[in-house]
Amino acid sequence: MIPRLVLRRAVVCGVLLALSPASTVFADPAGPTDYRSEVTKIVPSTAPISARIVGGDSFLSLDVTPGSDVFVKGYSAELYIWIDNAGVVWQNRKSPATYYNAERFGAEIPPFADPAAEPEWERIGSGYSWSWHDHRVHRMEPFAPLNSVPGDQILDAVVPVIVNGEAVEIHVISLWVPSPSPVPVMVGTAFSLGLIGWWLRSRRSHPLTDRRALRLAAGLTVPIGLAALVIGAWQFVSLPASTGPLWTWWILPLVAVLASVSAIFSSVGSPSSGAAGLAIAGTQLGLWAWERRTGLWRAILPTEAPWWLDRAVTAAILPVSLGAVCLGLYVLASGVIPGRSQSQP
Repeated sequence: MIPRLVLRRAVVCGVLLALSPASTVFADPAGPTDYRSEVTKIVPSTAPISARIVGGDSFLSLDVTPGSDVFVKGYSAELYIWIDNAGVVWQNRKSPATYYNAERFGAEIPPFADPAAEPEWERIGSGYSWSWHDHRVHRMEPFAPLNSVPGDQILDAVVPVIVNGEAVEIHVISLWVPSPSPVPVMVGTAFSLGLIGWWLRSRRSHPLTDRRALRLAAGLTVPIGLAALVIGAWQFVSLPASTGPLWTWWILPLVAVLASVSAIFSSVGSPSSGAAGLAIAGTQLGLWAWERRTGLWRAILPTEAPWWLDRAVTAAILPVSLGAVCLGLYVLASGVIPGRSQSQP
């Protein structure tokens, strides 16, 4: 049997593994929101560019026709982003927008950023396309707009660009979107609680050994983890790489599935090993769902997955992950065997 100290360290390592992918170079990816921004027109319409809003209202995404040379102006009309005629994307290190746009609600601007200074270009991408937090195209305050109701237009803005030496305007509006239906969250929660209730009734009606109880619990987390993996991967591929989609969206449920499968097999020889795997799986799924919790009530989700499916899966995982962690840690900490009859040796 694996020493208890080793198992506890395994659980801690699982938590650290879950947290480590979150520290990526991109600190502020698209998240759930109550606002939808839309590009209404580009003036003149013949300009060799296209633009769209990504993640509800989070990012302005610009695509350039190959061979064109495009400059995006910052908030003081300085040159901010440059997509050259070879498709290379550059960013002006002297532009205040470079730093202010680092986060959804704005970030600190360093003293050396000067819109009047000569541009200092830094390569940041390629492919005739780039996406960025442009605070002209979304609401900056985290609270609801005053004197407005869901359904109202709350913003009308213009982002100036220079295309092949000519001035071009990208026109954007933003709408306050009504709250989503609570039905998917209710269905997901009820399904999850139903699974937990079924597990508890199985133990009561047909006494299980510690190994069978843990294997059954781990087996229930596998399909739940696979559903989370699909939803997370779907969201990851839905967003351009320049928006910084998080690897945790699919790594956390992947680790959870692997830990659950490991728990199923390891519990045959060692209930403590199975309990450790179950606790790790529950931790990964719990962190995954907790990071996405605002999507349960926000109107817009930054994914191409069906909104009802995304919310139902997230809601279903919260109770299951908590139950898995509690059961795994209970067995590890106390050595009590769930469901074992008194007469069993």
